[in-house]
Amino acid sequence: MSRRSAGSVAANDLLTTKDGGAPGLPSHASTYADEGWVVAETHGRLIQPDTLSARWKRLERLAGVSSIGLHGARHTHATLALAAGARLDVVSRQLGHASIAITADVYGDPDHKAASEAAEIVGRVISES
Repeated sequence: MSRRSAGSVAANDLLTTKDGGAPGLPSHASTYADEGWVVAETHGRLIQPDTLSARWKRLERLAGVSSIGLHGARHTHATLALAAGARLDVVSRQLGHASIAITADVYGDPDHKAASEAAEIVGRVISES
């Protein structure tokens, strides 16, 4: 299997309609009901967790990357964002944490030397994959 950018795989997969139509907005876009979900079905309704997980696994396979699951991707995002210097309050909001204390407890101090070393290790692993 050839490796493709996970971003291009995800974008193409998300933009293609269920009926296999061309990328772009689905024909029923005018009937989209925004119910406030971060990830939703094409009509705006809640996507079932098992369905979302199955689609994520498919995207991982198509991209040719190691499987870490959605929760692993969430942790990877937070860890890399903080290691790169993103503000703790911003990452905390992205994760939906009730307070930055929760984010700090889980991910530690982003300025700490150990966090920087861990990010370098993760970067090397990703580069070598």
